Amino acid sequence: MPSKPEKQFKIAVCDSGRDFRGGQRQSFNLATGLRNNSMDVQAFCPTDSPLMTKFREADINASAIAYNAIKLPIDARILARKLQNDSVDIFQASDSHSHNIGAFVKRFYSGIKLVVTIRTCFGKPNPFKKLLKYSDRSVDKFVAISSAVKNNLIEMGISEDSIEFIYSCYDSTYFNKTGRTESKALRIGSAGSLESGKGVGTVIDALSRLKEKIGSFKFMVAGEGPERNRFEQQARDCGLDDNVEFCGFVQDMAGFYRNLDLYILASQSEGLGSSLLEAGACGAVPISSKAGGTVDIIEDGINGRLISVVDADELADIIYELSKNPEMRSKFQKEFDKKLLQFDKKYMVEKYIKLYRKLLES
Repeated sequence: MPSKPEKQFKIAVCDSGRDFRGGQRQSFNLATGLRNNSMDVQAFCPTDSPLMTKFREADINASAIAYNAIKLPIDARILARKLQNDSVDIFQASDSHSHNIGAFVKRFYSGIKLVVTIRTCFGKPNPFKKLLKYSDRSVDKFVAISSAVKNNLIEMGISEDSIEFIYSCYDSTYFNKTGRTESKALRIGSAGSLESGKGVGTVIDALSRLKEKIGSFKFMVAGEGPERNRFEQQARDCGLDDNVEFCGFVQDMAGFYRNLDLYILASQSEGLGSSLLEAGACGAVPISSKAGGTVDIIEDGINGRLISVVDADELADIIYELSKNPEMRSKFQKEFDKKLLQFDKKYMVEKYIKLYRKLLES
């Protein structure tokens, strides 16, 4: 007899982010991956967000949601009624505000399962926040995207039984080496919000030590943020006006990565560092600070390089070494391709489906 097909179920994926950064890209990857596995997916995000545009372009059923702490109980009750009428089984909260929304939805629709993905490492929250968010039994499962995030949650007092470990992913259909370019000049890049703690200043500081040592080079920075003017001034003060380019918001991130030889993520803290996966998949050699989950991706000296947090001298030494050694860069790229197998989109989606099914069967 043919095997009985597994029951499909309905999932609401919620992300309150107004940008299209790493977290929103993961929400998009999950929603499209679930839909491609014949799941009934609804998405909720801000109406004017890039994520909403992406969902609609991908033909994902997407509805607008706005986070307002004062109106949260009222808005959540309306949302809970909609989800119950649609017989939605799972509420997938993909960021902190979505976590708050999901917790209130569960109060009005007890039959739904609440899954909260944690993407950042942070210190212990104040007692009120911990009581409100992380000791709340309305959450059926926390998903940690790296070993560092999992350990962080355990340190906060969350039971290991309440945590599922699922790596974030990259989409190989978009992030790959197709169309990769080459250049005689060394091309270095960083991407992310231009704010304190993201490490752009550390990279500029390191490059200022190398201006006369590594020949022709370009440092390209993708992203916007409150510290952009300060970083631009730092580059001018270091005499790097012709070497540093602030690209602003970049729509085609795969194209950005394909024009890099080295990709540097010098953050003080990262939940995982999915941009390392994307840049590495496009052929750039990844360099990262030992900041949270980045050590799950990079094996120092095997498929990339790791540096101490905020250590411009160490970073300068590594950039210099790699600039003079294309054979080493090629070796790292080949080893990184092997590592990418652990972070494939298909694998991540399968893990989420398995988790959802287990929760509904219980």
